[in-house]
Amino acid sequence: MKDRKAGKRTPRFFRETTGRKDDGPACGNGRELRKQRDAAILHLSRCREYNGLLSPLWRRFMSKYTRAVKGHKRKISHDKELGAQILQKKPRYIGNPHHKRNPGNFGLRPPSAAVAGKNLCDDVAVFTREIAQKLLETGLRRGFFSTAVCNGWPRNVWALSAQKIPLEARLDQDSGTYHGFPLSENDPLYAEILKQWENSDE
Repeated sequence: MKDRKAGKRTPRFFRETTGRKDDGPACGNGRELRKQRDAAILHLSRCREYNGLLSPLWRRFMSKYTRAVKGHKRKISHDKELGAQILQKKPRYIGNPHHKRNPGNFGLRPPSAAVAGKNLCDDVAVFTREIAQKLLETGLRRGFFSTAVCNGWPRNVWALSAQKIPLEARLDQDSGTYHGFPLSENDPLYAEILKQWENSDE
């Protein structure tokens, strides 16, 4: 199979991943084939055995398809009094379709549009706005929100799911609404939240 734009042969791995058995011109839904190819790259980047065989150059290329951990300088406030004041301002959990496989009752448009590489609320059984809102309020009540604020609203709020997985809610602009997702295990705050959550009281 050849790339129409570049005129180059597609590697054998991608031909097998997309189910193509011939080397003829690309046909059908090109966007769908690219999605399948990107999903295959993401899968390989998470495979420990395969990563051990990757050259540094190839590993660098693959890194663009993995979720990068941003905001590593985030700090937890632990100020419960400030958290109580923020709760009085009625923060709301809205959600983001990019972190949803199941639309639940969030009323988003589109209802769900899961993106490869993004952590999904479905993986921690957060399917309703009521559950997400309760987690947001619990995090604020325990003081698990960022020291960085925007117009009086903390940029990040953290909580722990029923499965003991750390969650993060991010401020949508400066409106007091949030969307969230489970943290990746390689996030610097993952272990810190697990350790400190049990020692905190509401």
